[in-house]
Amino acid sequence: MTKAKLKTGRITVPGIVILLGVVPILFAFHIDPTAPLDTKTVLTVCLALATAIGYAWRLLDIRGRYFRPGLARVQTNIVHRLLAPFAGDPQITAKAGYSWKGFQKLFYHFVDTDPSLKNKADDVYENGLIWSSLLDLKIGATVYGLVYMIIVTFVLPSPVLFFAIGVSAILIFLSGVCIEMSIQRHIRLGNDQLDHIIFHHRPKLEEMLRALGHD
Repeated sequence: MTKAKLKTGRITVPGIVILLGVVPILFAFHIDPTAPLDTKTVLTVCLALATAIGYAWRLLDIRGRYFRPGLARVQTNIVHRLLAPFAGDPQITAKAGYSWKGFQKLFYHFVDTDPSLKNKADDVYENGLIWSSLLDLKIGATVYGLVYMIIVTFVLPSPVLFFAIGVSAILIFLSGVCIEMSIQRHIRLGNDQLDHIIFHHRPKLEEMLRALGHD
């Protein structure tokens, strides 16, 4: 998977989750907004709405608030693995407290210039999309689960919504488990890249770590 496809997926997935969450409510109230439209128009409208929602999702940083803790674990692992081969060199190990921005530039220097690492990056991008999509699903299921409960309590005790509440609960649990699995896989994929860098580019890595400054 390319980085461009990753970005596209992270825009469209949250919109699709939001639109799907509305379906049980429409069924419960016997509403069919697509009745006067043909299939092609329905798909076009849904795609447009999903994209618009996705951009709003990104601008409001809804996913980011829950994504950052896991991302920090990945970044911390990268920093530790880059410094580990030079554990006996105080000049290099002293840089463990430097900002991620500098290490990010260093890490992606190798990823962007080594063809073998570019191929490995495709797996990282794919897993990154799975990870962020699971977060979108968990957030959506949590919000809609609460909405469904409010509706069945105060508006309409619909069997459809009771079923949707159960499905939401299952999705919240499963997505939570899978999110942790995807974070661990992201770390493993990163370690595979880091092992390659350390084995094939150690002199250049040492040079760049020594030159690394505060950003």
